[in-house]
Amino acid sequence: MSAQESTSVENQTIDSVLRSSRALLALAIRSLTVIDVDLSLVQYRSLVYVAQHPNCTVGELAESLGVAHPTVTRLCDRLIVKGLLLRKHSEKDRRRVELLVSEKAVDALATVTRNRKAEIARVLAKIPKTKWEEVVNALDLISEATSETKERTWY
Repeated sequence: MSAQESTSVENQTIDSVLRSSRALLALAIRSLTVIDVDLSLVQYRSLVYVAQHPNCTVGELAESLGVAHPTVTRLCDRLIVKGLLLRKHSEKDRRRVELLVSEKAVDALATVTRNRKAEIARVLAKIPKTKWEEVVNALDLISEATSETKERTWY
């Protein structure tokens, strides 16, 4: 394959992933509208991270989101006011402040996930089942490359 062909394939791949990411982002945003709580995508992503990593710290959450510690502290303050996040001192080290999701957050995450799965099923219904394995393989490659964890029962 020539350098020009390689660049063309790379550009096509990037454009395809970009187009798909816009569609998935729109789906993600729509899925947040089914809960009673007003959540931004960053707040939702924060709750998902804390649900997947119970007893994490604000610093760990900040690192996972790629934002500054003070920004995440304010974000956590807002989630605490909404009743979605809990802060507690570690039993092993009282200087360590840990984060946990509340029952209200667990319910919200479960509702959003159910709604998102239903939307994804509607999208998949438009794709021939004979192509589903290709979809799974491509999305798994992207998930692995971005270090996204596999779905667990965290909600």
